[in-house]
Amino acid sequence: MYRMICLVLVILPIAGAIDCKGMQDGTYEVGCKSYATCSGGVSTIHDCPVGQVYDNSTKKCANTSLVTGICSHYEDCTGKADQKYADAGCKTFYTCTKGTFLGHNNCDSVLVFDEVKQTCNWPSEVAPPCGTKGQA
Repeated sequence: MYRMICLVLVILPIAGAIDCKGMQDGTYEVGCKSYATCSGGVSTIHDCPVGQVYDNSTKKCANTSLVTGICSHYEDCTGKADQKYADAGCKTFYTCTKGTFLGHNNCDSVLVFDEVKQTCNWPSEVAPPCGTKGQA
């Protein structure tokens, strides 16, 4: 029981967290389905309502049809395994769970999505087509 409580206490702050220390107060994209507000160095995570995604240009949630960019694209997860998948260009990825599309997320500007490790990684550490690992 003690181990489970410790594990939960460690995981909760990491999942979806944004470190607002040193950041200006404001709204920041977490992924297509959520955003964080930073105030006085403290972050609060907000989820967009069903059918809406975060629009970074307006800093609000909006209907998918009104948003441009990667968040406007819905992926069909029917029959796909529960995991994350690289989008075209490999700078973004989307998550499927139990046949449901959970949204897109971005990698930092210099990283690409690594489907094997299920995380963003250096291109030199990721096999093609997303990376350059093993190429001369």
